[in-house]
Amino acid sequence: MISHKIAKYDLDLNYLFRGTDISDAELVEIIAEADRIILENKVTPETLAEAYLKKSQCLQKLGKYQESEAIIEKALELAPEMAEAITQLGNIFRNEKNYDEAIAHYTEAIRLKPDYAAAFNNRGVSYARKGDSVQAIADYTKAIRLRPDYETAYYNRGNEYKELGQVEQALADREEAIRLKPFLKYFGNKTIHYFSNVSEDPFDNEEIEQLTGAIYLNPNNATLFNNRAWLYARRGEYDKAIAGWTEAIRLDPENTFYLEGRGDVYADKLGEYDKAIADYSEIIRLEPYSAGCFEKQGKIYETLGQLDKAAADRGEAAKLEEENSDIGIDIKHMLGSMDFNKFLEMHDDAEEIIEENKESPEK
Repeated sequence: MISHKIAKYDLDLNYLFRGTDISDAELVEIIAEADRIILENKVTPETLAEAYLKKSQCLQKLGKYQESEAIIEKALELAPEMAEAITQLGNIFRNEKNYDEAIAHYTEAIRLKPDYAAAFNNRGVSYARKGDSVQAIADYTKAIRLRPDYETAYYNRGNEYKELGQVEQALADREEAIRLKPFLKYFGNKTIHYFSNVSEDPFDNEEIEQLTGAIYLNPNNATLFNNRAWLYARRGEYDKAIAGWTEAIRLDPENTFYLEGRGDVYADKLGEYDKAIADYSEIIRLEPYSAGCFEKQGKIYETLGQLDKAAADRGEAAKLEEENSDIGIDIKHMLGSMDFNKFLEMHDDAEEIIEENKESPEK
């Protein structure tokens, strides 16, 4: 067990998928090993910074985003030019949907370590989420040149080719990604930028079938239920989408992205405002700084004619926006990016496949 743990500890977690390359139990073991190194404090500052980095990465993969951010700041205090730690902070900004700040951090990591493929891939994810498919493809291509077996970069580039209508290139990249990591075929396309009620997308039926098969084999994988729910929502099959998110939430009750997906469908597509408010309120309980959910909840109260509650929630959203802007978080961009009709899944892992994935690969 120890040697196995150390072997995983020594790997760059940016290249590992939670659930396939590394289990939750192994992530917990790495955190324990990092804590041991931190508590003993008998190593060089660089090794200590690496321990903080590993702990931050594991916490992020486990969905503990606030804890992850606090830890990575300690790593950067010790090693301010550690490219991997700067990339990790970029990942955190990306999960907060502050894509400009994420891009700035990835760019700095690339300056310090020009051959760091993960920084190129993750910067590509942020460009994709800003709608810049051309720049995203350029970054994914660079990541592939640096790491020819980088299945995540192939997968992400294929998704962006699909966005541009270049279906042949999209299929070629997707096939290469699946050849390198067969499990990717179960995750579907998580970088569709716009919902529609059209069910003729050439990928959708195949992806739903693959996800259904994957769920049969992995019935406790919340990410699979979440991914299928997004596809059902895209097709306008909202009852099936709600059922999928409900199961994902049962398996991972503190994942705010699952709650927000379900809440957005309740609010924007089904008009079930009480249920939407329940989901948004739970997100606010878990993430009190979520200006976007206060804003959405306020919009519902306004629709219902409950103007005092609407004003209170929108006031709280404005207050949080001002506070967060003081620390560099672009809340207006965050609010816009989670609009139901412009969804971008986040799971910590991938442009992100993962997510965890919040949100397809970067792993």
